[in-house]
Amino acid sequence: MENVLDAEIVNDVDVRDLALHTGTDIDLTPVMSMEFAVVGKTEMNEIAEFIDNTHSKMLNNFSKSQSNWMDTLLVFNAGTDIRNLRQISAEIEKKKMALVESQFKMRKKDVELRKKFKDIDNCTDLLDKELLQIEAEEMIYSRNQARSYIEAALKTILCMKQQFETILEQRGIEHVTELDFEQEEEEYHIKKAAHQAFEDIVASGRISVGNNRFLLQIGIMPNLVHDFWVRFLGTKDSFNKQSFLDALELLYQQTKGCSVTELKRRGMEKEFYENSVLQIETK
Repeated sequence: MENVLDAEIVNDVDVRDLALHTGTDIDLTPVMSMEFAVVGKTEMNEIAEFIDNTHSKMLNNFSKSQSNWMDTLLVFNAGTDIRNLRQISAEIEKKKMALVESQFKMRKKDVELRKKFKDIDNCTDLLDKELLQIEAEEMIYSRNQARSYIEAALKTILCMKQQFETILEQRGIEHVTELDFEQEEEEYHIKKAAHQAFEDIVASGRISVGNNRFLLQIGIMPNLVHDFWVRFLGTKDSFNKQSFLDALELLYQQTKGCSVTELKRRGMEKEFYENSVLQIETK
């Protein structure tokens, strides 16, 4: 990025020294000249030092919209690897677009700042010149504040990248194709519907109407899922998370292939993606 200190307009205006500063310091001098009932000069100096040092470092710790823990355990918890990869990819794309937007905003701010410096050079009225200097300081501070949020986005992308690579490594593959995604969709939706049915039964003793409808649409009788979970809840293993996951896998194995059967029942001999995805993948 081009330096905001343009060689043609640099002079002795003090505000330009701030343009190279990348911190978040603020000048509390105008506030310090005021009189307050409780806060005196000593306390004001303590506040200024805390904001410039301790708080600036602390802000970087909490600048992300959510923690890696949230991303790992709650956001990327789709139940199947490729669905998790899809979610990770979507989240990275969102952060990438935010970074691109920030990049253009900062480039525009740098141009605006150079124009502001030029206005300062051409200004002859002392009060107008002082006002322009204040506006330039405000622009510099705003630009520098954005850096912590840009770094937060980069840290989030780094966390997602590590998760992306871990999933690929665990599956023993180097990349995922659209065909891989399509072929895993049945597993994802069966497990998702079965998982939601379990939650429904624990909460109300029955599967919700919406989940019943979805199970029927993909070729699974809801009473089969209902009875399966009722039997599971009657065992001592129902309090163990791994036992639940094992039961979920067992239920999936029992209902696997239901969507293909449903498609054939509707008169469709080939799976719906064969005439599009396969051609794309083999080009």
